[in-house]
Amino acid sequence: MQDLLSNNVVAAIADQYRRAAQDAAHDFADQRADEDSLTGALGAALRRFVEGQAIDERGIALAWKTHLVKVRGRGRGAGEKTLGADAFLEFIVLGADQQPLRRKLLAVQAKKQWSKTDRRLASQVEAMQRIGQACLVVDYTPDGYFAIEGDAVLRAGGSARKLQARERINLGDVLAERFLRCKIGTVGATYDVERQRLLGTVPDVGGLPAWAPLVVSTIVGPAMVKRSISTRAVRDRPPVPGAGTGPEFTTVESPFIDQLVGMGWKPVTGNLDEPSATGRETFREVLIKSDLRKAIERINLRDGKPWLDDARISQAVSALERIAAPKLIEANQQATELLLQGLAVEGLPDWDQGRSKTVHYIDWEHPENNTFTVMNQFRVDCPGGMAKGFIVPDLVLFVNGIPLVVVECKSPGVAEPLPSAVDQLRRYSNQRKAAGEIEDNEGNERLFHTNQFFVATSFDETRAGTIGADLQHYLEWKDTAPVPLGDV
Repeated sequence: MQDLLSNNVVAAIADQYRRAAQDAAHDFADQRADEDSLTGALGAALRRFVEGQAIDERGIALAWKTHLVKVRGRGRGAGEKTLGADAFLEFIVLGADQQPLRRKLLAVQAKKQWSKTDRRLASQVEAMQRIGQACLVVDYTPDGYFAIEGDAVLRAGGSARKLQARERINLGDVLAERFLRCKIGTVGATYDVERQRLLGTVPDVGGLPAWAPLVVSTIVGPAMVKRSISTRAVRDRPPVPGAGTGPEFTTVESPFIDQLVGMGWKPVTGNLDEPSATGRETFREVLIKSDLRKAIERINLRDGKPWLDDARISQAVSALERIAAPKLIEANQQATELLLQGLAVEGLPDWDQGRSKTVHYIDWEHPENNTFTVMNQFRVDCPGGMAKGFIVPDLVLFVNGIPLVVVECKSPGVAEPLPSAVDQLRRYSNQRKAAGEIEDNEGNERLFHTNQFFVATSFDETRAGTIGADLQHYLEWKDTAPVPLGDV
């Protein structure tokens, strides 16, 4: 950076880094709930203090800024698991046209009052060092914020007690004297939060070209970055034909789909002009009847063989399709009872004295006998006479062709993404009218007759709720089954 910035400017920026770290440390008592809150407060202080502009000795106008970018830390395939970092500190020098002239990046892992041996921290430092020349562990304490370079953490085996006193340095001093003066960090690298990538100059690690981007793993499947040192070639998940390309799709919807695909779900992309793309004859249909008919035949057996004829299968499909109730909550209850208990149909004369038999829609005892499908661009036409012609939920999850879950995704760049997602789910299911908030219907309740829960998600935040739930009733999903908690 010294080739771009004069000594006086570097000294001024160094002072800004010290002031930012000191200001953030003063807020420890207010932000001490968790490491994420402390990191957020530190990032805000850095943005507030470390910025400015100057004219160098050559008469060239320069500006600078810094920010701390959070890495996705929760969920299967989260970027923090692969990169080790929970944030990246970036410093940018800009020209007169406000275009970047130089960047540098530093991987950071935060701890709160680190006092014991943390083997996981040592593994995280190793991962960070594979993608950068150096990294920092930042320890938030009531006595101040301290930085420990990655090599020191590894020498101590992740034990805070084995660190030497000189290895715990005031955070502001490390940023001012080590990071700013290019003794640690990677010049030319940047972290693209929307596309979830590290880009630019990175060290050559075991054959990975220094110019190649490293994909931040937020998804499960072919595009996941393996932690194995032998895995070097990484590429993006191929785009879904007809799907979106904006930040909502790339950072939320696509990773959601890929995680489901990794668990055995089949992805299907709809078409707003062709209902056949989602296995339907018209956009008024909400069941994928071809999948449903095959499933009903497959899972209802007599002596290990299918026994239902077309008439009985049609009867079962019709019962699920023609549920009638004055309120959505009542229709949902009827549909759920059918899904759980099945439908009684006429039996066979030579079987159990011709008694009626129960047709099941889902094989609850053997989940592998069911089909699991996730669809995006799933258009559903609204009833005639409504101002809105159709709705298009971001994702609909089907089991045996039955829509059980509707997911609304929002870009993390949207103001209040989760409240916005919940509000849209309520519009789609006409819950705003049911609550007396508006006078007219806005969606199509038939899509939600068989619904078991809604999902509102934005990047690494996800909440689930049921029909009738308001925002405050949407809760974080706690159970990771069927994936063991240790694998998430």
